[in-house]
Amino acid sequence: TYIPDLHNMFLDSKYQKFVDSQVNSPFRENSYKIAIYRNPIDRWISACEYHYQLTKNSYLKFDYEIDDIIYMHQKGIIIPTISQFKPMTYWLGEDKSIYNATYDVKNINELMQELNILLGVDIDPIWEHRQIYEKYHKSNLTSSQILAIKNLYAVDYTNGWCSYD
Repeated sequence: TYIPDLHNMFLDSKYQKFVDSQVNSPFRENSYKIAIYRNPIDRWISACEYHYQLTKNSYLKFDYEIDDIIYMHQKGIIIPTISQFKPMTYWLGEDKSIYNATYDVKNINELMQELNILLGVDIDPIWEHRQIYEKYHKSNLTSSQILAIKNLYAVDYTNGWCSYD
């Protein structure tokens, strides 16, 4: 039995466009599309910590200072090729209007409650992001670092996946 890689297939906006063009019209018209997005600053810090944790016991460590990671990201050195650092627009597309609902990951329980109603099931809304942060912390970012990260994800702000507040 072939089991597709759902993470890469359904999170990649290029695949989403393929599905939209290939799925028969009645199914597509009756589907309910949901997008889950995350604040770029939180995503960026989480990506840094994820790669630090992933490599901390290996020869090639992801153990850089924040300014160095920002610089590498700005210059296109390695960082932009790592999926966790890609903007939400890469995964969800430029047009939010194709989704019936969008949810900030911080409000995931609202989505679960809506799914309970839509699907007639009882999903326990207890999801919580539980990443342990050893090296990288949002509270340690300077205002210039926050601005630099926001500039790296300008496309997400432009496309409405997040706001500048």
